[in-house]
Amino acid sequence: MLRFVVILLLVAGSASAEEGVFANELTFEDLDGNKVAVATLLETGPVILDFWATWCGPCKLAMPAWAELAGQYAEQGVRLVPVSWDHPRMYERITDWFEQREFEFSSLVDADKQAGRALGVVSLPTTFLIAPDGKIVFSHVGYAQGDERLLESELRKVLGLEDE
Repeated sequence: MLRFVVILLLVAGSASAEEGVFANELTFEDLDGNKVAVATLLETGPVILDFWATWCGPCKLAMPAWAELAGQYAEQGVRLVPVSWDHPRMYERITDWFEQREFEFSSLVDADKQAGRALGVVSLPTTFLIAPDGKIVFSHVGYAQGDERLLESELRKVLGLEDE
């Protein structure tokens, strides 16, 4: 029993990267195989980095909420960057899913899951808020309606809008 508790605590503790970790050295691929560096994404402002998959129900609920939030703060340079954990043979499904929802952005991929694992992702969706300096300032595992208020609160801090 004690061994089970210790293992459970270790797994629970690794659910997401600790705040203060820098993510600006990570690189992903777009659906065409082109490399995309997080540092480049951060040039316009904070990034909402959302690990998701087409087979993940809560991920499909979270994406529109994160997209709406990013849209509200687009003038401040905020962008949503979805990162799929789908297998490469599912890339067409990713494209179709985005086109059906008429999103004006697409998904990057982490097919080998190395970047996600470096951030401690073990469950989907896992969402990170990355400040322009590359520091992870907020992380959240899962999604339930209303979680966007938590992310928005942290986003407003990053943008210096928490007193407005």
